[in-house]
Amino acid sequence: MDVLLIQPPHKDRTPSIFPIGLGYIAKSLMDIGCKVEILDIHTEGINEEKVQKRIANFNFDLIGINAFSTQYKYIKWLTNEIKQHTKVPIVLGGPLATHNPELVLKNTDVDICVVGEGEITIKELVTNKDLHNVRGIYFKDGKEIVKNLPRDNIVNLDTIEFMPYEIFHMDVYFRHIRLWGGNAKRVINLITSRGCPYNCNFCSRTLQGVRYRSINNVVSEIKVLKGKYNIEGILFNDELVIASKKRAYELCEEMSKIGVEWGCQGRANLVDLELLKTMKKAGCVYVGYGIESGSQKILDNMNKKVTIKQNKEAIINTLKVGMVPVAQMIFGYPGEDRKTIQETIDFYREIHYSPPTPDYKPAELSLITPLPGSSLYAYCIQSQKILDEEDYLLRIEKGYDRGCPLLVNFTDFSNDELLQLKDDTEKILYTNYQKYMRRHPALLGNSLFKKVINYRRMYGYRKLLMLFMLKFTEILKLQWIKLSEKFF
Repeated sequence: MDVLLIQPPHKDRTPSIFPIGLGYIAKSLMDIGCKVEILDIHTEGINEEKVQKRIANFNFDLIGINAFSTQYKYIKWLTNEIKQHTKVPIVLGGPLATHNPELVLKNTDVDICVVGEGEITIKELVTNKDLHNVRGIYFKDGKEIVKNLPRDNIVNLDTIEFMPYEIFHMDVYFRHIRLWGGNAKRVINLITSRGCPYNCNFCSRTLQGVRYRSINNVVSEIKVLKGKYNIEGILFNDELVIASKKRAYELCEEMSKIGVEWGCQGRANLVDLELLKTMKKAGCVYVGYGIESGSQKILDNMNKKVTIKQNKEAIINTLKVGMVPVAQMIFGYPGEDRKTIQETIDFYREIHYSPPTPDYKPAELSLITPLPGSSLYAYCIQSQKILDEEDYLLRIEKGYDRGCPLLVNFTDFSNDELLQLKDDTEKILYTNYQKYMRRHPALLGNSLFKKVINYRRMYGYRKLLMLFMLKFTEILKLQWIKLSEKFF
């Protein structure tokens, strides 16, 4: 059987994450004798017109697509285009299929939705003549939508074979994937676990609970990648790598023997200075933290199970050992008001970016956008803040855009007020950061140098020069506006 697997585009994002889910599905299909091809629309940067031309030449027995909820609008367009040229089954997997299977089947040309993990499901789907016997799927049976029994999670993640990286555009990913604070030029992302033991209300959980690959299994894959692609860095993009101190120390022990840089997602209440020192010695260059807010009231509303003090200590200790803390922040969460906003500003002033590092940036605030699969989204449905789910999914991709109306406003501010407060807060954080950098000119120079190197690696010298000219023109324009306001 000839199978085409498609990765749709991610709006306004570079190919900075390898599509692990699609890779595992490809391997599962190849294991049962299928011939697999990849159409990586995102990585190739193909526009809709070129996609249409590709579709006209499709000659496959099955088409599989992996998608996030934010890609619903594109999936609706893409599946409609595919069905105009071929009637082969279209299978959708990923968070969109898992959280909204009935909506997807009702409103798009998708034929089958795989709910949850797909490695075993896809094999049974391909080899079983009667879809009613396949657990973990929803599918169209004439005008009826059939919901099969759920599939149990894969207990032993070590039984899942390594991905066939060779069928993907690896050179493109190597140009774009990078590690905060690292020098590695060839970086790839992989996971050491699935799921997360915490239950933050805003988090869209595709998988319940948490399961781990053995450290030996993870290390074996890294060694394969190092031998085959000469990788220099690993981006662990688990939901939470540092979920257990014991396992974190075991991972560090093995990573120190491999000799690659790496970064991961941690949690403020699970790291201490000693663990961070060990991670640094093992090659870790950055740790991501879901700081989310500088207000304890907001953290409690989120069910974060972390304190402001723990967040401060995690960032300061990460800086102390010479690693980069990457703070993820949310703005406009239920309960947000002027006091909580000021508490976030004060939080960063107290941290004061000390000790100095050229890679630690001021926080970027993300407007809260309820995602299917989260408790917050369920609340929005129950409270009728979201009245039409399909309309919401059609607009959700633009939920992060400054110029678009807010999808859901949880505050007492008007939409315009909230957006302006977000801009003002970011400006304050950035101004404080600029003042700090001006007091450390060597760090400023080092930071700019690293940015230039990274842009050159990703885009080449020609585009780098164009970006420089655009930025220079923008600065001149701003200065002219200031002079015009002053003298005219």
